[in-house]
Amino acid sequence: MAEPNRYLVHFTATTDTDLEPDAPARIAESIAAMPGVVLIHLPAAQTPLRQVLASFEIEVAHGIGDAARDGSRLAKQALHSADLQHAHLTTLTVELLHGADPGSSA
Repeated sequence: MAEPNRYLVHFTATTDTDLEPDAPARIAESIAAMPGVVLIHLPAAQTPLRQVLASFEIEVAHGIGDAARDGSRLAKQALHSADLQHAHLTTLTVELLHGADPGSSA
């Protein structure tokens, strides 16, 4: 089996109402506790606190399509676990990190 590639997953979630000040910290804790997450980049929030941005890295054995699927699932799960079910995932980007084998995508 081929070595997995590492992908950077970045997402933005927005709400109609202001978030609690500890929302970014709760998302960070939620992501860090998830299986499959290799590294988390500390989340940030936009003022007014209605938008949260977070990034994390995952390893995926197959291509970027699988990374997008897994990244989306993990982002939604992070919001739910951080008690931010009312937040809507508005952007999701997946980037193959430098040094990975681009020929291994499915």
